[in-house]
Amino acid sequence: MITMRKKARTAVILITILAAVAAIAAVTLSKLHRRTTVMTQPQDFLRITMIDEKTGWVLAKNGQIYRTENGGTAWIKASSFRPGLAATSIAILDTCFPDDRTAFAAVNTGTVQKPTIVVFHTEDQGKTWSSTPITPRLDWERDDIGGARISFADVSNGYLLITGTPGAGQMGKTLYRTTDGGKTFSFVGDITGKSNVKGTSTGIEGYPDGMAFSTSKLGFITCPAGAWAYLLTFRTTDGGVTWLPASLPVPAAYKSLSYSNDYLVDPCAPVFFGAQKNNGVIMLDYFSQDKHVLQSYHTTDSGASWTLGPVSNNAGIATYSFISATTGWGLDANGKLLTTTDGGATWTALVP
Repeated sequence: MITMRKKARTAVILITILAAVAAIAAVTLSKLHRRTTVMTQPQDFLRITMIDEKTGWVLAKNGQIYRTENGGTAWIKASSFRPGLAATSIAILDTCFPDDRTAFAAVNTGTVQKPTIVVFHTEDQGKTWSSTPITPRLDWERDDIGGARISFADVSNGYLLITGTPGAGQMGKTLYRTTDGGKTFSFVGDITGKSNVKGTSTGIEGYPDGMAFSTSKLGFITCPAGAWAYLLTFRTTDGGVTWLPASLPVPAAYKSLSYSNDYLVDPCAPVFFGAQKNNGVIMLDYFSQDKHVLQSYHTTDSGASWTLGPVSNNAGIATYSFISATTGWGLDANGKLLTTTDGGATWTALVP
């Protein structure tokens, strides 16, 4: 009788332990599932950065950041980087992804009238995020922020471009720099385009919509076409202190035409790759009379010079990422993901 009671009691204890273990496992798996929910391409991506053939990041139109580990056929949602903030109280202005573990996001955690720019940062694929508020240096930055761009040459060296709202063909532009992975930012200067006494423009004219730094000193800022008589692509070699227009060859079909009168050009920000990031690709949208031609360019000297590449079969590519001169990923205006293996000449949908 005593033996039977002991066995029964032992069985009850064992069942209780197993139930507790099962409950803990269920909770753990549930948390893991919520953190690593995998989905196919939802066709609502805004920006993409591929680190290699398998791993990459995107910013989606719903304000979420996702990662891929299989070349883009499936995506894993990164954890939220906005603790304590309502989803409707912030605006993601730009993102940058230097490697497969590190991401930066420039966010307005304030309002349109009273903006507060904060740079969020993760080093563990989005599991945890830290934040660095940006202290404005100029008066207009306290109530007139229209946008921001962020670019990191590596996990330590990065730049934040803050722009005002467009007005009368111009907008304010300030540049900040970090050398400690986004923990602190220092003021580089006001880089708004101005004409000097010789009539030569310095700084950035137009309305920037792209920025890319390949090293701690070398960078590009691109602006869409406007009422300017030249291509609005600017290059710096001194860490953003001075900017000069970049020179790119004009395709043969446009050499006899007049820029701004016969055609305009919208450049996308360049993408650099390779161990030293000397190699890169930039795409320019040439358009006239409702016709668009997407022309690619290649560089092997960090953007000091560019050569004509292939013309794309899809002029609707809005943003892109390349890991070599031939292999790239792109997004169209609807956020659909496409790939190329011939330097941007042809694009095919990754998930039809």
